[in-house]
Amino acid sequence: MRGLNGFRPKKDFCPSLDNKSLRNDGFTLLELMIAVAIFGFLMLSISQLMRFEIRNFNTGSAQNEIQQKARTAMMHILDEINRHPYTYFSPASPPTTDSGVYYTLPLGTLTCLIDVSPTNLSSLPSGTELYYDAPQHRLWFRDNTKNTTYLVSDEIYTLTITPVEDDVHLVQIDLVAGDPNTPQTFELLTWVRLY
Repeated sequence: MRGLNGFRPKKDFCPSLDNKSLRNDGFTLLELMIAVAIFGFLMLSISQLMRFEIRNFNTGSAQNEIQQKARTAMMHILDEINRHPYTYFSPASPPTTDSGVYYTLPLGTLTCLIDVSPTNLSSLPSGTELYYDAPQHRLWFRDNTKNTTYLVSDEIYTLTITPVEDDVHLVQIDLVAGDPNTPQTFELLTWVRLY
């Protein structure tokens, strides 16, 4: 049967799936599923990589913060020792003196510069400028002129000052800082000469 102009009309107005041109022009359902699976796998990998990088950044930031606290505390200790003449180390001999660094004023007055093991935080030795609060893991600066205290550094696990046996004018300062919620610690060890 012929149409109006002599052309034969197609029997099916819907193209068949066997048509090669149609298969090359679009995607099959299987191809779409494979593309979605690959995209999902890539997104999962990227999210895991981002999570790993964020965790590393947070760990590094926490370690840097601990190191900064330790360096700040050590810097204040060394500055106080270097700023005062006639300094010496005194071991604890209760009830008169606590363990720490002392200095003698020109008039001969004995003054505590750094108190490492205060026996009573409410009544520190005369003139104490730095003191270590071991139960709270904090190093404090006391302004004797204003009778106020300032936090120098917290999260200081241990602070020890010990004299070197061969030289009475040399002391070893060992400071360990760390966050109690993580196993990260940072230790600074130095020697300083007392004059």
